[in-house]
Amino acid sequence: MYLVRALAAGLVTVIAVGVPTDIIDTRFFGREVPARGWEHPVHVATATLTALWFGIRPGAQERRPTGAMAGVVLAVISLAMLTIAVVLRRRQSLCGPDCAGPAERTAAAQEPSIAQ
Repeated sequence: MYLVRALAAGLVTVIAVGVPTDIIDTRFFGREVPARGWEHPVHVATATLTALWFGIRPGAQERRPTGAMAGVVLAVISLAMLTIAVVLRRRQSLCGPDCAGPAERTAAAQEPSIAQ
């Protein structure tokens, strides 16, 4: 499974980097300056390192679900905070200046001057 994932990641990297930069010559992209000598080895090294990265088997420490659980908790907290912010803003827009604090009411009641 890891070998297949590594080969797929390497192939995607070869295509995703090589085609738009026109290191791999296609009719989709053109290049006025030909590829320099160092670009091909760097392209191969990038694809190789990407394939190796995706081919590494996770260690026992990476398999623990604590990281995933922390991500879920943070996602729930952020959604709750966003919901509260939306509700408060909606409530303020419905009741207008009556919901504003004392400092905001006095600022809204003042007539704008020429300097403003």
